[in-house]
Amino acid sequence: MSLPKISLASSAIVLALAACAGPEIAPPSIRAAYLQDAAARIKAADWSKAETVEVGLDEFSFAPATLRFRAGQPVRLRLKNTGGFPHYFYSPAFFKAVAVQKVTLAKGEDTTPYRLAIKLAPGEQKDLYFVPVKKGTYGLECTVFGHARFGMTGKIRIEE
Repeated sequence: MSLPKISLASSAIVLALAACAGPEIAPPSIRAAYLQDAAARIKAADWSKAETVEVGLDEFSFAPATLRFRAGQPVRLRLKNTGGFPHYFYSPAFFKAVAVQKVTLAKGEDTTPYRLAIKLAPGEQKDLYFVPVKKGTYGLECTVFGHARFGMTGKIRIEE
């Protein structure tokens, strides 16, 4: 009889940890590290030529695990959580290297430019519109407890 209680308690702990995986928006103390001319870059971009890239988030992987973008080329990054747990697309250094236009949500848009991550519930899809600016390679991971340890990591490259 105590087995279902333990199982239920374990499930509650996992869900609580998943909900506390980390913030999506950068605190004011680090916003100076973000692109200061992002609004001008967003306005100047030709969004009719935006490349669409799809990424699946599942237990415990990003597919594809390596993303490549060209500096200056507008992108619509479609994130799809095909798994049964919440997942984070977490890459603070990447978000500092791009000009974020918006993230589309089920009901509306979020135009916050100072992101650390994007959280997706099971079955949820969000589109991130951005212009890559600073060339380099940036780490990617899911910050839900244990997910990165089980392989939910990747790389994002911004190239010429």
